[in-house]
Amino acid sequence: MRRWGEKAVVFTHYRPIKIILQRAITERFAIWPHVINGESSQRVETANQFNASQGFDMLILSRRGDGLGLNVTGANHVIRYTRWWNPAQGKQATHRVHRIGQ
Repeated sequence: MRRWGEKAVVFTHYRPIKIILQRAITERFAIWPHVINGESSQRVETANQFNASQGFDMLILSRRGDGLGLNVTGANHVIRYTRWWNPAQGKQATHRVHRIGQ
């Protein structure tokens, strides 16, 4: 992904895991990934910054509260770091990135 300047959205539903992932990504790739932690005033702005960014980038959010109503089609890849027990919920998270017809 980095070599080709592509972006990824990482889904997890545990806030402590978001922090761990943010630190690991920063350490490994020398970037500061965007993180959405449920603050409604910042959600759309953070998603828009991610979509508008050029080159390799990552966005970390949860499928439930953080991702509701967000457009994150700027990403090429979806990483479901922690899986839901219901496969349909995982698919819904993936569809936030790969929106057909948009």
